[in-house]
Amino acid sequence: MLMKVSKARVFLTTLMCVLCISFSVISVFSVYAKSLDKKPPAVDVFTLTKWSLPDRQRSFSMTTLPGDTIVNIYPVDKISQLNIELNKVVMHSFEINGKEAAIATAKEWIKAHKAVYQQAIEGVNKSLQFQIKKLPAVVFDNQYIVLGTLDLNKAYEAYLGYQRKIAAKSRSAA
Repeated sequence: MLMKVSKARVFLTTLMCVLCISFSVISVFSVYAKSLDKKPPAVDVFTLTKWSLPDRQRSFSMTTLPGDTIVNIYPVDKISQLNIELNKVVMHSFEINGKEAAIATAKEWIKAHKAVYQQAIEGVNKSLQFQIKKLPAVVFDNQYIVLGTLDLNKAYEAYLGYQRKIAAKSRSAA
């Protein structure tokens, strides 16, 4: 059975095809453009107090990580370390000066270390948010987690490799 197709229907069908192809091309280019974006990634490092970053990374002037990248380091056991230190200070004050002095010393010490406590709590909260179950962990852009290394160069290379893989998949899917 032969049907007569109106010019309007042919035009609409052609227009829809052109729009679909245009959106596919735009989405591929937007993903590719994001992968080429020079904005430095947000970097959060989750570790233990006893582990430290290699000396060459303390200044974060690494060859692969962009120079203006801000790196936040969160020792997730910092709260317990602070509590141990507070306990030592308070016990020493209690033994020498008594209960009242120990209470005053504790209040002063906590006030002096408030910012450190807040950062430690922020680190624990972030590690729970990212559901980090293994340390060390390096998180890029609040969503890409690299486990098992404190070497920020290696972690950044793994992150970039994953970004390239995603960009390649989206180009081939279009």
